[in-house]
Amino acid sequence: MYAKTSFPAFESHHKICHKDLIYSCGSCFASEMADRLELLRFQIARHAYGIVYNPLSIAQQFDQLLTQKEFHESDFLIQDGLYHSMDHHGSLSLPDKTQLADQLNARSKEAYAHLKKSSFLVLTLGSSYFFRLKSNQQIVSNCHKISASQFTKTIASLDEINTCLSQTVRQLLNFNPSLQILLSVSPVRYLKEGFIENQRSKSRLLLACEQLCDQFNACSYIPVYEIFMDDLRDYRYVKDDLVHPNSSAIDYIFNYFENAYFNKSTKELTIKIKKWNQLSNHRVMHANSETISEYQIKLEQLNAEIEKELNHFKEK
Repeated sequence: MYAKTSFPAFESHHKICHKDLIYSCGSCFASEMADRLELLRFQIARHAYGIVYNPLSIAQQFDQLLTQKEFHESDFLIQDGLYHSMDHHGSLSLPDKTQLADQLNARSKEAYAHLKKSSFLVLTLGSSYFFRLKSNQQIVSNCHKISASQFTKTIASLDEINTCLSQTVRQLLNFNPSLQILLSVSPVRYLKEGFIENQRSKSRLLLACEQLCDQFNACSYIPVYEIFMDDLRDYRYVKDDLVHPNSSAIDYIFNYFENAYFNKSTKELTIKIKKWNQLSNHRVMHANSETISEYQIKLEQLNAEIEKELNHFKEK
């Protein structure tokens, strides 16, 4: 029998339901959690800047977002035939700098409106390491495969992280006083920095989360890192790269999240949505047209029931 420790269940006083708009920001793990919420038909707003790992870039991005900084063609660098914003993830880069400026400014306006209406901000920190562009000392969110000689790499101190994130939280709460901020640290290990260095980097982020929760009533902590490191202590729960959690691990962690943040009625609705998702993905083998028709009717009836409950939540 495989021996393991189990992370204790926890419960949040702040409950998420389908009427809430949830703004997702941070590392690739934040994107994974947002995918699962979206699959359960929650209203998700993705961060305008794409995936971002370090807290200094996150603070810089929210400052730009809340002040509605406008991006211009002169802000971009070109690499491998694409124009890149040093503040944005590479998935947003384009071969036309005019289109890129238009796209980034449109995303910023949309995110500004979403953030104003959001009930929750799910914020996942990835690494304490950050890069500066040597030419102007700008903190960059992504190096876009530009030569490493163009950057300096530094690990932020706990004081630096806490100072910049505290200021960001104040800005966010001034902008949207009802916002609840759910903090977590990504379980993805950045082993290219080194095993010891990765642990020191994560330690800074964990302590920063603790300080923010002590400082602001609007901040709470989701123990994603601890569940993965202390409960799922086995390489069965990582992808082939031996670094990123696989789908089983993310499902396991998300189950804790559901139990902590969903109330009874939300859980009951998500059960129906999961059933619909399962049925809709099921292939009917060797079925005649009558059986397929009955199957389709069953799906439509369940979906109509779900939509009715979703509308009820939103009306409330």
